[in-house]
Amino acid sequence: WSGSLVSLAWNIGVAAEIVLFFVFPRLQRLLSLQAILQLSLVAGLVRWAALTWFVSPPVILASQALHAFTYGSFYLASLKLLYEVVPERERGLAQGVYNGYVVGGGSLGGRLLAGVVASGVAVGPELRSIFTMGMVVTAGALILALVGGRGGRLGREVAPTAT
Repeated sequence: WSGSLVSLAWNIGVAAEIVLFFVFPRLQRLLSLQAILQLSLVAGLVRWAALTWFVSPPVILASQALHAFTYGSFYLASLKLLYEVVPERERGLAQGVYNGYVVGGGSLGGRLLAGVVASGVAVGPELRSIFTMGMVVTAGALILALVGGRGGRLGREVAPTAT
């Protein structure tokens, strides 16, 4: 990949995320926050699968548009869900914990795990096992969101709001 193609891939992801931020209120009127989180995981699974199974630049570039869901809608729905289920006096702390542990810790943990996997494989097609790992983790999260989301406090359906 050239520097221009890598730059284009990053820009597609950022542009898709910005568009998602503008259309999120409409999406939230159509779907519950739980459904948006589940949709985000499905998009993540598709994105990891595309990175695992394809080497075609057009396919990989198209998969970058899914960043709108793999990060943007997941992040917004998570924060809105926290806002709805956490008592008002604890919302700031809940958002800080979410950003620190989930966003920061998840990113750090994922990068460390990918580094360990990458150090154990040869250069070339075998590096795609890193993407397979992402696909497996996302599939597990989706199963938990679909099965485990039917009970419990965070799993209840939260009515869509007009915000």
